[in-house]
Amino acid sequence: MTLKFGDPDLEGLKFLQDDPLVITPIIGNCHVMRVLVDNGAFVDILFHNTFIRMGYNDSQLTPSDAPIYGFNHMECKVKGAIQLAIIIGEEPREATQMLNFQVVKAASTYNAIIGRTGIHTFKVVPSTYHMVLKFPTRNSVGEARGDHKMAHSFYVITLRPDRTGGQPAEDLVPIPFDPLDPEKVTYIGASLDKPLKDRIKTFLQENNDAFTWTVAKMPGIDPNLITHRLKVDPTRKAVKKKKRTYAPDRLEAIKKEVEKLLEARFIEEVQFPEWLANPVMVKKANGKWMMCIDFTDLNDACTKNCYPYQGLIP
Repeated sequence: MTLKFGDPDLEGLKFLQDDPLVITPIIGNCHVMRVLVDNGAFVDILFHNTFIRMGYNDSQLTPSDAPIYGFNHMECKVKGAIQLAIIIGEEPREATQMLNFQVVKAASTYNAIIGRTGIHTFKVVPSTYHMVLKFPTRNSVGEARGDHKMAHSFYVITLRPDRTGGQPAEDLVPIPFDPLDPEKVTYIGASLDKPLKDRIKTFLQENNDAFTWTVAKMPGIDPNLITHRLKVDPTRKAVKKKKRTYAPDRLEAIKKEVEKLLEARFIEEVQFPEWLANPVMVKKANGKWMMCIDFTDLNDACTKNCYPYQGLIP
């Protein structure tokens, strides 16, 4: 039985990108969307929120000591393991295997990840270029096509700020820098030993000149050292959006934010822009406005990295 790929496998793909291979298999009698096939992962992962939505509970997990590390070399919390049946492909060329999923409690745009363990169990050969994976079955070669449109949108979803806000991993205690200015403060873990806590506090206060409290006082980076450029497809036409009208409170917030960025020299005025997008105002949990820019058109014209490091979310 030969597993091969060719031009017919490219039919239906509107454009070619370096998108991840995302499929919708049946896991434990549930059709689970957004399952990433990743030969860079060693184990098969089922994220805890998906595990709960599938109708399972933590009492059904078996203890697991399998260490899982992210790109930042931080160990992820494994709740336990569970063995579930997974079906890929369609009748009459489908395959069923039992996989041992590590249930991980972490935020992810995916519901599950099939790693090298699952890939080898199914004897799967994935091709991200053709957006399909192929595998042997009793009835010739089976295949599971990736959802190209869904995978293409994950780049934007992954980089979208978390609207709910992150929570600290432990209780924190404030370390003031200036007794006369209560806003100049940082935080350290409350569970630290007192001698270590005192040493950190002393060190931070002795080096308070390394901290800045306004963007205007942040030093810039010499362009000779590093320069960021957008890799825009030269065949794409630049998009200039029409000017929006804003409510008075939003307009005032936009003016203040623009003045702050101009003062810090983070932005500069351009008389004849090629691309033009409107600000999008989002109200934060504290009631203040946050100014974002709608870069949808520009993002669509740029080459994508579909495996972004989530720790670098702007």
